[in-house]
Amino acid sequence: MPRYEYWCSKCDDSFSTVHGMTEKLDQCAICESHGTVAIVPSILNTKHHTGKRKPGQLVKQYIKDTREYVEEQKLDLAKDLKNDY
Repeated sequence: MPRYEYWCSKCDDSFSTVHGMTEKLDQCAICESHGTVAIVPSILNTKHHTGKRKPGQLVKQYIKDTREYVEEQKLDLAKDLKNDY
């Protein structure tokens, strides 16, 4: 059975429940008021993998680029210090 997220306008709280696709919930599981709940739309948790990149490759590339940038900044600062003295 699918899990659904609901929000209650009376107690301003959210809760989740499991029920069939054709069933509808009209009572809050927290404050037990009737007619004050609304289903919260959710996005399916899916991953799209094209096979072009391995997991972690983007992070490794970012680390590499950042290290190169830091080295360039160090060289620029060293040049500026030499020019000042």
